Amino acid sequence: MSKEKKHQGFRGRLSQLWQRLKLLRHRMRALAGPLRDVMKNKHRFVVIDSETYKEKFSFQLTGTNLIVTVSIIVLVLILITNLLIVFTPLREFIPGYINNDMVEQTYRNAQKIDSLERELDRQEQFVANMKEIIMGKEMPSADEVRRLSDSTAAAVQKYDYHHSVADSLLRVEMRQQREASTVIPFKGVEQ
Repeated sequence: MSKEKKHQGFRGRLSQLWQRLKLLRHRMRALAGPLRDVMKNKHRFVVIDSETYKEKFSFQLTGTNLIVTVSIIVLVLILITNLLIVFTPLREFIPGYINNDMVEQTYRNAQKIDSLERELDRQEQFVANMKEIIMGKEMPSADEVRRLSDSTAAAVQKYDYHHSVADSLLRVEMRQQREASTVIPFKGVEQ
């Protein structure tokens, strides 16, 4: 008995839903009639001079043509705006845009900061050594200084530096000059 009631309850809800859908479809048709007329009927758009009442220009549109025309105009405006932003300096005013000059400046600043930090460390070491000399403390031996400089050199050598071909050729040329201990003039400079 309970299964029959459930089945009848489901049928009742299903029939109510069907009735609501019919009503909704009927209302949509009632609303679509005037809209269909507006979309299919031709309308004339006229611009008239208010003083002479002469017609400046006019054209006929249907609702569909109007929607298509407005859509095309909007798309053309969007395309023109995008082209202006992409191919002109206007793109620099967009938040978050990274300029190539800014990237290069950031790289140069990072290099300057690194060299300033190294110089500051060196000056701090110099001041510390001067304080020890003034206080009369014993200075480190030459072997200890060499060991410290060797560890610093080893730390620098662990970085993988890549040289360009022109740089490598220049280094070879300079090394050969040092070994021969002769002075080779610059190209284009007479002695």
